[in-house]
Amino acid sequence: MQDVTAQDTPSKFTFKKYFGIKNLTKPQTNARIGYFFKENYTISIGIDHMKYVVDNDQFVDINGNINIGNTKYDGVYTGQQVQLTKDFLR
Repeated sequence: MQDVTAQDTPSKFTFKKYFGIKNLTKPQTNARIGYFFKENYTISIGIDHMKYVVDNDQFVDINGNINIGNTKYDGVYTGQQVQLTKDFLR
């Protein structure tokens, strides 16, 4: 898909939501550890909890194959425009 627009919609901060062990494997979580000591120093420890949500009902160009057993969207796409509905995005 090309030129898709989306919005950042982070969750309200709670310790359990951002650092809870059950939430660490969710796709919207990014963990990092740093080090790089010497030339300009650096140390970094962090966890980001992100939610980047695609805007519904926009028309975008699509290239590629969809083959998930859903006959409504399965096929080969070569530059066609599709509407990104909730149904399509799931």
